[in-house]
Amino acid sequence: MNKINFWTVLALLNLSLVLQTGCKQKAAEQPPEEFSEPFQITITESGGFTGGAEGYTISSSGKIEKFRQMPGGEKSIIQTTMIKTSQVKEYRIWFENSGLLQETLNEKGNMTTTVRYETADTSYVWSFPAGGRSGSPMAKKLNNWCSEVSGAVKIKK
Repeated sequence: MNKINFWTVLALLNLSLVLQTGCKQKAAEQPPEEFSEPFQITITESGGFTGGAEGYTISSSGKIEKFRQMPGGEKSIIQTTMIKTSQVKEYRIWFENSGLLQETLNEKGNMTTTVRYETADTSYVWSFPAGGRSGSPMAKKLNNWCSEVSGAVKIKK
C-alpha cells in the first residue's frame, strides 16, 4: 500500500491552486468582441472665445479617447478609458435605427456640437449649436443622445 506523506499532499494542493488561478486569469484576459465592420463615433464641442475644440471618440473596440485641440494645434489625448463593446453596439444600433443616416444637419452657433459617425467606407457628420440651442427636431434628438452618451461613458469635462 502506498503512503502519501504530508509534503506530497501539500504539493498537490499548491498545484491545484496554481491551475485554478491560471484558468481564471485566462478567462479574464479574453480580447473584446470585434465587430465585422469597425466604426467610430466622435462628439466634439468647438468654438467660443478660444475657438478650441474638446470631445471624445468612441471606437467599436470600446476604447474612448477624450481629446482637446486649440486652433492650429495638435490634437491632445487627455484621457483614455474603456467601455463594454455591448454598450458601443447599442450606440451603433441607435444610429442605424434613428433615421439620421439619411439626413443632413449643418447648423452653427457660438459653440457648435459636431457628431461624426464613421464606418469603414462612409462618414456621416451633423453639426448644431451646442447645448440644444437649435429649434431643429434632429438637433434636439442628437443633443439628447450626446447628453445620454456623455453620462454613460463617464468622461469628466
